[in-house]
Amino acid sequence: MLIFIIFLLTSCGTDELATTRTSSGNFKTLSEKKKFLEKYVTFTRTYKKLEFNIIYQNNSSGLVPGPSDFNISIYANVPKNEINFWINGLTISSTPKELSWVNSIPNSNKIDLGSLKWYTKGAKFVAISNNQDVLYKNSSF
Repeated sequence: MLIFIIFLLTSCGTDELATTRTSSGNFKTLSEKKKFLEKYVTFTRTYKKLEFNIIYQNNSSGLVPGPSDFNISIYANVPKNEINFWINGLTISSTPKELSWVNSIPNSNKIDLGSLKWYTKGAKFVAISNNQDVLYKNSSF
C-alpha cells in the first residue's frame, strides 16, 4: 500500500509538458514563438525568423508512464555565427527521401530545398542554406 501511495505522489508532477499540436501560426510575435518553442526543445537559439510545427504527446501519466512522443519541425533564419550550433555533432548526409514534413511548417515554401546542405544524427535532420535558413526535424516516431 505504501508503494502505491508513493507511486501516486511521484507521478503527479506539475512541471510536465502539455500534450500539444501547435503551429507557429498561433503566435503573433517572434518572442511569443521562441518562448513556446523553447518549452519543447533542449536548446536556446537566436532567431531572425522562426516558424515551427510541434506535435508532442505527454505519456508520463497514467497507470504505466512511458516516454513521450514528439515530432518537432522548425524553419528559421539565424545569425551566421550560430550556424555551427545547429550542426554540432551531426554528420553531413544526402537529402532525405521523405520531405513532406517541411510542408507542415508555416512559410516553409520560401526555402529552396535543392540548395540545402543536410546533416543528420539518428532521427534528427538539419539543413542549412547559404543565407542562414535552417530546417530542423527531430521525431520519436
